[in-house]
Amino acid sequence: KAKDWKKEKRETKERLKSRTDWERELQTEINKTARLIDQGWGCISCDGRTTPQAGHLHSQKANPAIRYHLHNLWTQDTACNQHKSGNELKYLEGLGNLYGRDYMEYVQFEIVRETPFLKLPIDQIKETIKIVRSENRKLEKKDRICTAQERLDLRDHYNRIFGIYEPTPTS
Repeated sequence: KAKDWKKEKRETKERLKSRTDWERELQTEINKTARLIDQGWGCISCDGRTTPQAGHLHSQKANPAIRYHLHNLWTQDTACNQHKSGNELKYLEGLGNLYGRDYMEYVQFEIVRETPFLKLPIDQIKETIKIVRSENRKLEKKDRICTAQERLDLRDHYNRIFGIYEPTPTS
């Protein structure tokens, strides 16, 4: 009886989830992808290595169309991401130092222009969550730190696999 009750409870909770709940769940998983890609690297803004989070250059609320875009998500420490509101100028400087001005400007301007609107159907969100979780399990098994170029390539790779965004023209 207890097993049946747990199964029924889980299914009911899933049926009652709103679009916002599903979007939040997908965001959590994609944030994890960004942190796994950047594992071993410091904060993009200050190179700090405490409490890694997935920091958006363009915030989720300010630009929801690119909230899942891995080129808009880089590891930041809590101080930069939360206490300094993303530390945007240092974030851009960090991207520029690692990948050059063209890439920095791509992330700053072009991503926004090329992705004006995004409203995924709930079924696609659910399917993407499954894909992202599967890929995250694979990423968790990697036993080395990625190079700077590999971090860019992996962002393109996973954007393509997740089926939400196209690869960057600059990578």
